[in-house]
Amino acid sequence: DHAELIDFLLSYKEISKIVSTYLNVKVDKSHRVHSRWAIGPVTGRLSSKEPNLQNLPKLGILNIRKIYIPAEGNVFIGADYSQIELRIFAYLSNCVKLIEAFETGGDPHLTNARSLYGRTDIKKDSVERRFAKIFIFLTIYGGGAATLADSASREGLQMSPKDAQSFIDRFYNNNPEAKRWQDMMFEGSTSRRVMVNSFGRRRVLMSNIERSEILNWPIQSCAADVINEAMRRGSDLPIVAQVHDQLVLEVPAKYVEVYKKKLKEAMEFKFKLGNIETFIPTDIKVGQTLGDV
Repeated sequence: DHAELIDFLLSYKEISKIVSTYLNVKVDKSHRVHSRWAIGPVTGRLSSKEPNLQNLPKLGILNIRKIYIPAEGNVFIGADYSQIELRIFAYLSNCVKLIEAFETGGDPHLTNARSLYGRTDIKKDSVERRFAKIFIFLTIYGGGAATLADSASREGLQMSPKDAQSFIDRFYNNNPEAKRWQDMMFEGSTSRRVMVNSFGRRRVLMSNIERSEILNWPIQSCAADVINEAMRRGSDLPIVAQVHDQLVLEVPAKYVEVYKKKLKEAMEFKFKLGNIETFIPTDIKVGQTLGDV
């Protein structure tokens, strides 16, 4: 049966890749894995390899995140910045509706969905909110109507580029601060040929840089510098991994509450975004595997 053979080959390929990438790695005498870390030259984000702890498969035949465990008597604590990129965009652009949603403890994606569709009955688990989440990240990074329509279709939401453009226009009409900031960033950066983020990180621009990359860099580099500063502030903490916007500690189980407090203090520091002083809140989990946190 051709279908069964194809399924078998796909499964074999998946297992083979998992074994070679995540299982055939060097460990020390105590069976601990030591990944190699490097700082990216463009945004300042940390990257991991051999193995890549930032890209462990979560779904599929094997959940590799579950095989990484702490030493006996220890647990992992994972603290993840909540909506860091969207928060940075909201404050840099002084986007009133998004800032209000964050500061009142609301759901920015639900707020945006109701604004885009002009309806107040949209629920948190709705397809409209799912679209709004896709929409906001594509839009803040300068994605166009064709890209938005394609992404919506992959989520099972049929949409023409014309319809997608209508949503983009509506978002900017409802949030003129967002469009004003994006235009200012693009025009200012292309004329000066240099960008500086909220932490003073600089980037000299090449002549052929895309608009989307100019809009991406202030947000991505700022997010990287926030977590880098958190690691500096928490340099005495037993940090074992940084996974995108999350720090992971390995601590004795009996001291979990002590380290949760210390990690929260290190990560939730105040800094200026535009003209506003704020901090990025964290969500904290405790578990016996990397998959738990």
